[in-house]
Amino acid sequence: MSEAWRGLDLRGGGLQAANIRLAQALKRRSRAYGLLAAFPLGLHRAYLDDPRGAWAYRVVAAIAVVALIVDWRLAIPVVALLAAALVHDVFWIERRGGALNKAIRGKVYL
Repeated sequence: MSEAWRGLDLRGGGLQAANIRLAQALKRRSRAYGLLAAFPLGLHRAYLDDPRGAWAYRVVAAIAVVALIVDWRLAIPVVALLAAALVHDVFWIERRGGALNKAIRGKVYL
């Protein structure tokens, strides 16, 4: 019997390998919702590949802290803006997660 089978690389191709890569690459909405608990840091946005949105959260949170130190009344509109963004992101995570996972599936399988 030939020993050629030893040179085969079965990890690089095939449906099973593609399924493993897909399972590792998919974005989990539950993880994004968990990261939403620390929304001033923008971790949920960073996880869902939106670095600009993540930095926007960080900058607005820093402005809120500075406004709170200067005068608490200045912080009220900034905190209201953060709260509105938080409510928006509760629904945004579902749409963004679905769109990202669809793109990831296409990349893995095609």
